[in-house]
Amino acid sequence: MHSGQKIDNLIRTALKSHSLRSILFVSGHRLNTKEGAELLEKWDKEGHWIGNHTYSHTSIDDPKINASQFIKDLEKQRSLIQHLNNYRPVFRYPFLKMGSSLSRRNAVHRYLQNNKIKHGFVTVDTSDWYISHRLEEALKNNPNLDLTPYRMFYQQHILERLEYYDQLAKKHYGTINHSLLLHHNLINGLFLNDLIVFLKTKGWEAINVDSVFNQKIESYLPPLQSEGSSIIWSLAKQKGEKGLRHPPEHGSYEKVKLDQQGL
Repeated sequence: MHSGQKIDNLIRTALKSHSLRSILFVSGHRLNTKEGAELLEKWDKEGHWIGNHTYSHTSIDDPKINASQFIKDLEKQRSLIQHLNNYRPVFRYPFLKMGSSLSRRNAVHRYLQNNKIKHGFVTVDTSDWYISHRLEEALKNNPNLDLTPYRMFYQQHILERLEYYDQLAKKHYGTINHSLLLHHNLINGLFLNDLIVFLKTKGWEAINVDSVFNQKIESYLPPLQSEGSSIIWSLAKQKGEKGLRHPPEHGSYEKVKLDQQGL
């Protein structure tokens, strides 16, 4: 098993080898250490944007907090990262959830607007986290495991989600530059480079972060969707798209496929 630092090095190396600048959405409770600060500085020095993901990574729907407490958690995180050269006022909601309570949702949205903080939206949602979890569990049982089937499954999963959300986008909005959700985990450490190469063979081009968050797409899409999901999925739901599964992404969907393949 690779350490967190090793995984981080692998992810940054993959991005660097393709001359790509990404955005790292940071939760401070995971990085408010010397090692975490050093990791963050590496991303910053390599030109990647640094975005806000709250300090504690608590859902806006958590009954133990209110909107004011959620905003304070967001501000606490901002105070830890705003000194970085590549900090950007872009915020991604934990779990992509924007609030099932309208009053809570509106309060946070108002705060973001008043402080000129952009929504760190996702257009292509994935369950890479679950595939990584399955791989990590398998490696505990067999450190010499053949990784090839996991790499192929992961690549196919990302391709399928890209194609699905892209067709929804074209149907309800038009051609866009996508924001692909990937996590800082083992599966991406091992296979991000392979994924980028694989997607290129399928006609997809990896692009830099500014090509995504400098689009005008956010003003068109529903700003206050309550589901933790792709904003493209939310737009399709708003427009009456039939046959949308709910939740749009979940580990249980990939569990069935992984179980069938004996992974």
